[in-house]
Amino acid sequence: MKYQQILNLAQRYDKAIEHLENTAIARLNKTFDDAYRQLLGQIKLSIYTQKQQYNLLNRNVLVGEQLREILGLFITNNNHEDTFNVLLQTAAQQGVFFSAQVADVAFANIPIEAIAFQTEETYKRLIRHGESFAEDVTNILGSGLAQGWGERQITTALNTRLGILKGRAEDIARTESIKAYSNTSQQRFLDAGIEEIIWLTVKENVCKFCSWRNGKVFKIGSVIHPPHPRCRCVLIPRVGEDEADFLKDYPKYEGENPGVAPFEKTAGFTKVEAIADLATNTST
Repeated sequence: MKYQQILNLAQRYDKAIEHLENTAIARLNKTFDDAYRQLLGQIKLSIYTQKQQYNLLNRNVLVGEQLREILGLFITNNNHEDTFNVLLQTAAQQGVFFSAQVADVAFANIPIEAIAFQTEETYKRLIRHGESFAEDVTNILGSGLAQGWGERQITTALNTRLGILKGRAEDIARTESIKAYSNTSQQRFLDAGIEEIIWLTVKENVCKFCSWRNGKVFKIGSVIHPPHPRCRCVLIPRVGEDEADFLKDYPKYEGENPGVAPFEKTAGFTKVEAIADLATNTST
C-alpha cells in the first residue's frame, strides 16, 4: 500500500473512534481483528485449493492489506502480518503475483465509519436482548462489512453462528447494514456542506410512512433512515436545481402525514416534517 493510502486509513480510523466510548472502541478493534483472521483463512484456502476466482482473491488481498494497516494502529505485535506475508510469498511461488497487479486496482476502502457506527448503535439497540447477544451480532455485522459481505452472507452467519431464525437474521442484516451506511453517507453530506436530503422510495408495496415521504426534502437529522425493518428507500443529497420529473411516475400518496415511524418513535422523535415537496414543487 502507498503511504498516502495508509495515512488516509489512519485518519479515518481516528475520526471514527473520536466520540466512541472505550468499550465501543474495544468492540470495534475486536471486529477488525476477527475480520482479518477470517480473511486470512479465506485467502489461505483459496491459494492452496485454487477454488476461488482470481478477481475475488485479488480483492481479498486488497482488503487484507487495509485490515493489516488498521490493526497496526492499535496492536504493537501483529503476528497476523507475518502470516499475511507468508501467504503472499506462497502465492508467488505458485505463480500468483499480487503485488504487480494490485497496484493498478482502484483502492477499495473498508467502510470504517459504517462499522464504527453499527458497533455502537446496533449494540445499544440490541443490549436489551443480553450483552453477549449484542456483542456477537455487532461483531458478525462489522466483520461482514469489513470483508465486503452482502446481506445474504451476513444473514447466513447470524443464522449459523448464533442460531437466529432466518427471517429475523435477514431483518437484522438488512436493516442494520443500511442504517450504518446511511448514517455514514449523511455525515459525508454534512462534511461537504450539504444539509438536506431527498427521500426516494421504490414504486410498489411501500408503507404509509415512506409513501408520504417520497420526493420530499428533509433536514439531515430530522428523520431516521431506515425508519423501519426491511426498508427499501434511499436518501440522496439535495444539490443544485431540483429535477423531479421522474416522480410523476410514482403512485401519489393522498393521506395525511402519518407521523413518526417505528425507529423514530423508539429514538424519541415526536414529529416528522418535510421542508419541501419536489413531487408537487411546494415548500412547507
